[in-house]
Formats: sequence, C-alpha cells, structure tokens
Amino acid sequence: MLYYGEEIGMGEDLSLPGRFAVRSHMDWAAVREQRADPDSLLSWMRLLVDSYRACPELAWGRSTVLDPGPDARPVLAHRCGTTVVALHNFADVEVEAVPVLQGLAGVELTDVLDPRADPVRVGDDGTISVTLPPYGCRWLRYAGNA
Repeated sequence: MLYYGEEIGMGEDLSLPGRFAVRSHMDWAAVREQRADPDSLLSWMRLLVDSYRACPELAWGRSTVLDPGPDARPVLAHRCGTTVVALHNFADVEVEAVPVLQGLAGVELTDVLDPRADPVRVGDDGTISVTLPPYGCRWLRYAGNA
C-alpha cells in the first residue's frame, strides 16, 4: 500500500502542525521531473504496478514461502500460484538465493521486471540460482503450463 505522494518519494513534513504534517500538498514539479526520468522512483513504481497487473498469479494465486537456501537468509522467496517466483533481498550486500521449485524442473523462467534479462533455467533437481544485488529483487515467471 502506498500513501499519496510516496510514489515520488514524498514523506511527512513534521514541521507542519497537526494533520498537515502527513497531508502535505503534492509536489507536481517532482512528478513532471520524474515522469521524464526512466530511473526515477515514479518510473520504478509504475513498472511494479504494470508488472503486478500483468501477473494475476500475484493477486489470485496461492502464495507459498520458499526456503531461499542456507546462504540467503536475508532473502524473502515466495511462489505465487505455480508460475511466479519472487525473490527480495533485504540485505545491503549481494546474496545468492537457491530455492527449490517443485514441478518446474528443466523449464526457463523469464524476468517480469526486466524482460531483457537472461532467462533463469530451473535445474533438473528443481533449483534455481539467482544472484540478487543489495536490496534487489527479481520476479520470475514460467509462461508455459505447469
């Protein structure tokens, strides 16, 4: 859930009295600036919303928390439905996640957030190996029938 203005990085202005501290006016100049910047927070939020809408499994599929592997404790790994795997690194260092994906051995997963990224192949044992940058995430999806 996002509150008004968080999509452009606005926060509270605690110097204002009462409720005005959390209900400041939208900074429309920042919106215009961020719309033109593909690396802005607003562009990232729009990508997340568009990607979420393109993957109904995220909202309607059964969610299962996965073990990210012994060296990836700061990673939240979960599977939505049978086709989407989301990996979120909460550490300030690079982490390699190695979750097991039952029923997907040998298939290729594409990156929902970056379609230009190389696909991730699921090993014959059902594992994938994904390196996540500090605070990085990957949403991977299998487009075939699982």
